[in-house]
Amino acid sequence: MENVRSETSLDIALQTEFERAAVAIIQGGGDLMHVTTFMKLSKINSENWVANSILAKFAFKHPLYLKKIKEQFHTEFDPDRSGELDRKELIRFIAFHVKIAFQNGQKPVTEFNDDDGSLEVSDIVRLLETRCQSYLQQYINLDDDQSGTYGWDEIKPVIKQFYSNMWNAQRKEDDGKNEWLSAEEEKELKAKFAAIIANVRTQDTVEHKTALDHRQDKAARSVKGKIKSVTKSKGQRDKKYVVHKQVRTSGPVAHDLPEGWNAHTDPNSGKQYYHNPKTGVTSWKKPKA
Repeated sequence: MENVRSETSLDIALQTEFERAAVAIIQGGGDLMHVTTFMKLSKINSENWVANSILAKFAFKHPLYLKKIKEQFHTEFDPDRSGELDRKELIRFIAFHVKIAFQNGQKPVTEFNDDDGSLEVSDIVRLLETRCQSYLQQYINLDDDQSGTYGWDEIKPVIKQFYSNMWNAQRKEDDGKNEWLSAEEEKELKAKFAAIIANVRTQDTVEHKTALDHRQDKAARSVKGKIKSVTKSKGQRDKKYVVHKQVRTSGPVAHDLPEGWNAHTDPNSGKQYYHNPKTGVTSWKKPKA
């Protein structure tokens, strides 16, 4: 059976740079992996501050995203596939992230700079070893078990800090501040917004629609209008973001899931997986109703 997924409420929240809406949608069971799909569609999408902010807030709490980062880590920095980095591999790992930090406009070290992007990772390794001993030492001290090698659990806090800094670098000082109203207006908005989010679907199908499905579709269209209305009145920037107007995927239509579960499609493998936002459980195996 073939499903059709149209532009979602999450797409609208990202395009209009409405962070509050995007956060509420993800907290309500929205698909975090869809944010990465959105960011890959164009350069301007990749620089969308709301999309980056959402990853900073939720990526390291999402089991599938965390698994993806871990696989990339071992592929890039653990060539012998031992599952751990030796000291030489660790310093290359640090040098790589120092270079990426410079590319994102950050200043990870003061002893040298790579503002023009001319330094190779091997050059940064040499500079770290000769000029930045104290900087390196903080990472070398991560060897909790004194084994001389560094496993995923020891390196994970460094990776989390690096990605968080990178994602948050897209955010300007005033971004998101105009989404907050007076205390009384906030109370009214929260009541209205909660009702909308409770009914928004993150994945729509065109077949076997029930009365509930049609009510949910109506709610999704409603949130699109409300988001545009709020952001327009707040003077948000008008940028041309790219979205999948129609994405075809194959797989069963999940109308018989237990309460609290949502079905999503992994953008990398195309496989369907299941997530329960209340319990935080994510599974490739379809839960029984």
